[in-house]
Amino acid sequence: MQEFELWYLIPILFVVLAILMFGGIKRFSSGMMTNVRCLNIAQSYERLAIRELAEKCETTEDKVIDAIEWGRSKGMPITIEDGDFVRLADPATWQKGKQTVVYMVICPHCSHKNMQGAAECDNCGASL
Repeated sequence: MQEFELWYLIPILFVVLAILMFGGIKRFSSGMMTNVRCLNIAQSYERLAIRELAEKCETTEDKVIDAIEWGRSKGMPITIEDGDFVRLADPATWQKGKQTVVYMVICPHCSHKNMQGAAECDNCGASL
């Protein structure tokens, strides 16, 4: 009978570590993309119930609240009042340091980038 050697496990260990690392990165980027998508939808409104925003974002109310808090941590002038998302300033003039930041609304249907404030997608005509 052949003795079991440790070096046989090294490639298996690398494969397992790669799978774990890729899964963690994918979960992280997926959460960030949910935040960005939700805030893109939210910025079209001055005030919107969290429940309605969750429906528009096709996610849970908890994830919408997390997205709003994430946006606030990045300096966006948004907040939650009485269970509603509230935009505190016109997103086209949001400041980040000394640079003006213009936010684009990404169409949830075709992923086309539209200027902030657009009611319909310039590409497919879907309601934003």
